[in-house]
Amino acid sequence: MSDFSLEPTGVTPPRPGAGSQPWKALTAVLTVVVAVLTFLLLRSHGLLGAEEDHSGARLGSLACGFLDGVDPEFLDGSKEDLTPTAERLVAARTLATLAAEEDPTYTDLDDTLQQMLGADVDFATVIEQGQGACADLADVAP
Repeated sequence: MSDFSLEPTGVTPPRPGAGSQPWKALTAVLTVVVAVLTFLLLRSHGLLGAEEDHSGARLGSLACGFLDGVDPEFLDGSKEDLTPTAERLVAARTLATLAAEEDPTYTDLDDTLQQMLGADVDFATVIEQGQGACADLADVAP
């Protein structure tokens, strides 16, 4: 046989999960600290905070910015992957809708971009009309 034998030491082993409570508390504290530091970092860089502007004018400006950034190759059909341009158009339409809800001045832009939802859409015409609506809004802006 073996010379190895276990002798009782009088110490009872810890019950399963008994030592995890301090780790759970530490994890919760660290999570809160990271969240606060992230918030402060984003706010200090102007990416988050009270200076955010969700007015109709800001939303309309963003919609026009998305619309102005449409890739011309989208219009002539020469580009293979149209997903980024299609997403840009969806974003412009959504922002125009939000802008029109905030400020009726942007109703024409919204109505123009809503035409993209119809069947047999001529995107070139809709985009051109949308950019024209943006130009009209730029002339009116203070």
